[in-house]
Amino acid sequence: MDAEFQAEIEAGSVRPLRVERDQSIVAVVGDGMRERPGIAGRVFGILGRRAVNVRAVAQGSSERNISMVVAKADQGRAVRWIHREFFHGAAAGRLAVYVLGVGGVGSALLRQLAAERDALEQRGIDLQLRGLASSRFMELALRRGGRRLDPGAAADGDGWRAALEQGGEAADLDRLLEHLGETAAGGGRTVLVDVTASGDLSAVYHRALAAGAAVVSANKLPFAGPIADFRAFHADGGANVFHEATVGAGLPVLHTVDLLLGAGDPIESVSGVFSGTLAYLTGELSARQVWSDAVRRAHRLGYTEPDPRDDLGGLDVARKLLILARLCGADLEMDDVDVAPMLDRPDLADLPLEDYWHHLASADEEMAARFAEARSAGLELAYLAELDTSGDEAKARVGLRAVPPDNPVAGMPASDNMFVFRSQRYDARPLIVQGPGAGTELTAGGVFGDILRAWAERGASP
Repeated sequence: MDAEFQAEIEAGSVRPLRVERDQSIVAVVGDGMRERPGIAGRVFGILGRRAVNVRAVAQGSSERNISMVVAKADQGRAVRWIHREFFHGAAAGRLAVYVLGVGGVGSALLRQLAAERDALEQRGIDLQLRGLASSRFMELALRRGGRRLDPGAAADGDGWRAALEQGGEAADLDRLLEHLGETAAGGGRTVLVDVTASGDLSAVYHRALAAGAAVVSANKLPFAGPIADFRAFHADGGANVFHEATVGAGLPVLHTVDLLLGAGDPIESVSGVFSGTLAYLTGELSARQVWSDAVRRAHRLGYTEPDPRDDLGGLDVARKLLILARLCGADLEMDDVDVAPMLDRPDLADLPLEDYWHHLASADEEMAARFAEARSAGLELAYLAELDTSGDEAKARVGLRAVPPDNPVAGMPASDNMFVFRSQRYDARPLIVQGPGAGTELTAGGVFGDILRAWAERGASP
């Protein structure tokens, strides 16, 4: 073929032939293209925003056709997004939600979605629950305008779990993601919500993002796992990933980080009390309450995990600090965080839960003595998380620390969280985010807020 155009090649008017394999031709055809300006811009705009690279373009002389060459791997995505751009205007107001997890936070979220559905409709948002899954069962809404799932169908805490067990099908994330992809291609905004405690959902997040959905998560594990996974989330779909509830529950903690860094104000340190559960316990012991009684009360109030050792070990706080550190630019792994449990009793750590409760009082005197010693020195004990990014290497630690009365965390209300930010601009007086930090309703509220952020920012999605 090059021989046929040898003269043109030598003259520089054409380039030598290059063969590119595994390509596809996508054509947009219609009479309306001749009279309506901006059609080509919409075609290439939607493909550009969805990272579909157009390798070549041709337009017919009749102006009724635009043909383009894309990678074969992008063919399906290109067709779906062009169809969505031109043929699904009626679905533009749809907010389709898929929820993974029907425990305490998941059930609270579903109740909140049901309670606010009418208010959202008045704002032009058609909230649809399209899929729901536990670890063993799931239920998907029927396609093509069929029966919808009702988030308010099970009002009590265990309602949806029981409903899935009785009437759901076996959980199949591949099928759920296929269903999600079809919904995402149909217009509006599609959101995958993770309110589980599973550490195996990173690949699920990436597949949902690739399908054009947003991901909203209260699950710390994917974001506090290997830093390569954390980077991949933000590189793969940073504008579509929302995980405020992983750190602040309902408090705008990650949003504060975004604002500071976005305004060119590097964060030099973050500290504070990141666990409402541990704040409650330190408040009780500062008031001379008995350790074992305080832990039992916190458990009855729903502040602790079913096994309180999950809170007392400090790992949950360490995960929150690690996520913050990474957002501040520190390349830390979990092993880089110095974690000291609130109660360092290895003899209790491996006991069955029932035996643990029975032996918990054996630590009463030890904990009372630690708090009495702090009081006698004019100090107060708090379970602190501390991140320092001012040096050459970031340092992170969590543990029970003695603080003076003028420390921001001294005298905090029981069960509050507090995040103290110091930056170049907030140096002499730190920026403080404080509020209630324990409870399923608060965490669900933070997740709901992220769902609405995903809706509001849908136009900025890549």
